[in-house]
Amino acid sequence: MKIAILSDIHANITAFETIVDDIEKWQPDQVIIAGDIVNRGPRSPECLALALKKQREAGWRIVRGNHEEYVMAHGAPGAARDGIQFEIYRTGYWTYKKLGDDWRIFEDWPFEQRLDLPNGQTLRVVHASMKSNRTGTFPWQSNEDVADILTPLTPVMAVAHTHRPFIRNIENSLLINVGSAGLPFDGNPGASYGRLTVSNGTVKAEIQRVFFDRAKAKRDFVESGFLAEGGPLAKLILHELKISASLLAPFSYYYDEPVKNGEITLDAAVDKFLTYWQ
Repeated sequence: MKIAILSDIHANITAFETIVDDIEKWQPDQVIIAGDIVNRGPRSPECLALALKKQREAGWRIVRGNHEEYVMAHGAPGAARDGIQFEIYRTGYWTYKKLGDDWRIFEDWPFEQRLDLPNGQTLRVVHASMKSNRTGTFPWQSNEDVADILTPLTPVMAVAHTHRPFIRNIENSLLINVGSAGLPFDGNPGASYGRLTVSNGTVKAEIQRVFFDRAKAKRDFVESGFLAEGGPLAKLILHELKISASLLAPFSYYYDEPVKNGEITLDAAVDKFLTYWQ
């Protein structure tokens, strides 16, 4: 049995289509998308349409990620439409508007997917961890810390969220963090997904890296209107794609409070921050 698991596409249709081609050549028995199909990128409608097409025609399974929830929040009654907090999350609002009513399908997506393997073991797939779809696992964490957020453990577990792929044995469980299919943060420009193979009672895990047309992916930021209309943080997201590293998290650490307190504008903060990453 062969299982492909991908996640964190983040509206990168160029990378998504390339990975779909790679998966179809591998011919797995089951494919699971572990969330964050949309947002933090320019082509959310196209990525959602492709994911739903594969779900409908090929039986792909889907898990809801934190970025689906971010988009859902913009559709909640009384959701902000102005103010600094809104400006900080304007990229999500841009995605929400582009999706129209299609975002409502996120409400039906589950927190986890389970799959019974032919060796009698169970595979559990969640976006980040059992704690929440915002609490993720990192390669540098100890086994004890990882086990704490993944409990209850199943024999095989697949997660994503941190955009940093790795494979590890935790207690009696095999863990694979499949990384990101659209926005890698480990310095490797290749998009990643996970492959599980069950043979003779044993489960083997591997990370597959796929290189996509990065020039086209960058052009999508401009041609879609995301860069011009998504607010200042859209520039940070584009730079994340360029350098294959996380920028929103450190930006938030250094500039959230100064921006919210009116000490610096969001535009100026982004421009100042990016001077250190050229």
